[in-house]
Amino acid sequence: MLFALTVMFVSNSDAQSLKGLFKKVTEKVDQGVDASSDFVDGLKSSFTNKISSSSTLEQKNLVGTWTYQGVACKLETDDMLLALTSDAVAPTLEQAADAQLLKLGAKPGVSSVTFNSDGTCVITVNNYDVPATYSVKDGNKVTMSFLLGQVNATVDVEYNGSSLKALTQADKLLDIIKKLTAKGGSINSEAANAIKMLSNLVEGYDGLKLGLKLSK
Repeated sequence: MLFALTVMFVSNSDAQSLKGLFKKVTEKVDQGVDASSDFVDGLKSSFTNKISSSSTLEQKNLVGTWTYQGVACKLETDDMLLALTSDAVAPTLEQAADAQLLKLGAKPGVSSVTFNSDGTCVITVNNYDVPATYSVKDGNKVTMSFLLGQVNATVDVEYNGSSLKALTQADKLLDIIKKLTAKGGSINSEAANAIKMLSNLVEGYDGLKLGLKLSK
């Protein structure tokens, strides 16, 4: 039963790995051997591989203009089974969040982030430029500062050559969106409703990170 539930909610590659794990464990059980440690170690290995698949990030990797492709979502948890099934939850949350950010002017293929080699960057949303500064810290973490230091954030970057995901805690991203939207003077009823819908969307998900999918 556990195997069926696990495979149903994970990606194809994860499912194949888990099938191999369960086959190994079943064979040991049939032989009368305690395979509990193999099962736990196997799940830990799958979980570790899942969260360490991106390339190491350097500042030079960021330099250039990255086009916004949509919302990125990741559920971080110590529950290994929940972590493996998070791929099933993420697309639904991303699609719902995409619709709300579109109301705020974040258009896939149009909005962008430009990183300069001097540590400055510009976020362009709905023909409005937001200047910021950035620096790469501790491997794949990037610190960003907006509005002359009034808004600061540390984002986890999953970098894979021509694409990346920049993720931070969901409540932190909501705070940034609120402040940048207010600075841009676009807090109308539609924008206010979109922010409220985003807040409602992420409630109840402990460990949820939201961010941007970008590509060159």
